[in-house]
Amino acid sequence: MKKLNFRDIAKKIASCLQDKKAADILIFDVKDKSSIADYFVLATARSNSHVNALVDYTKGSLLAFDVLPFRREGLFKDTRWAVTDFGNIIVHIFTADIRAEYNLENLWRDAKTVKWETKSDKKTLD
Repeated sequence: MKKLNFRDIAKKIASCLQDKKAADILIFDVKDKSSIADYFVLATARSNSHVNALVDYTKGSLLAFDVLPFRREGLFKDTRWAVTDFGNIIVHIFTADIRAEYNLENLWRDAKTVKWETKSDKKTLD
């Protein structure tokens, strides 16, 4: 099995989130801007239960690559924001209202956005 680098893992996380219908998925390269991570992945969930489902699906999908989270926060029945720490990658999954309220995109606006192949990109390549 191919060993993935942090950038590849962040892209895999984005793909997993898209598989389960997360919206507005972004990957920020923050390694020059943050001491806590190299990449942040942000995604919007449709509901509180969708937040938890996205976290669980992503964790399960990364097991195939021997990638386990160090810590998860915000996993409650009524959660609207969950954070999963995969070491050098931090994943934020929010409901739309919480994402708009905290506006992490603005906080990290100077960070590079990482391009990744979305499902719509694949359709245009076929």
